[in-house]
Amino acid sequence: MNSPYATPTSEVSITVSQNFRKLAVPGTLLLAAPLFGSIATIIGMIRAFSTLKEDGANPEELASDISIALLSTAYGATFGLIGVVLVSIALFRGFNRELWFLRSVCILAALWCLLLFPIGLIVGVYLLVVFLKRQSEFSAIDQLT
Repeated sequence: MNSPYATPTSEVSITVSQNFRKLAVPGTLLLAAPLFGSIATIIGMIRAFSTLKEDGANPEELASDISIALLSTAYGATFGLIGVVLVSIALFRGFNRELWFLRSVCILAALWCLLLFPIGLIVGVYLLVVFLKRQSEFSAIDQLT
């Protein structure tokens, strides 16, 4: 039996990768969640500062705006980590080696590194190392199909 980490080269492996596309697509979409969470955090903090400027030091409104900003960060990070798990399952267990999968995950991983420092750096580097180390496997599958 082949190792689960070996390069898929048979028709059976290609079929398996098509079945695991159901995990790769939502996993890739969920990888973008922290980026949207960061945008919502920026908007929430802008609202908090405008509340502070307009109303002085009204603690209730200020706390509400800050909590929205922090909750959006927490939700984005949670959904993003679920995306990392789904992407990892699609890569390692499902042998998904579609070229769009490699490109989109690498782009999102680079954005994690740049925009979500320091925690995003850990996740982004993990994804970049794993996917770029297996880059040749993605082009081999494209040649088979």
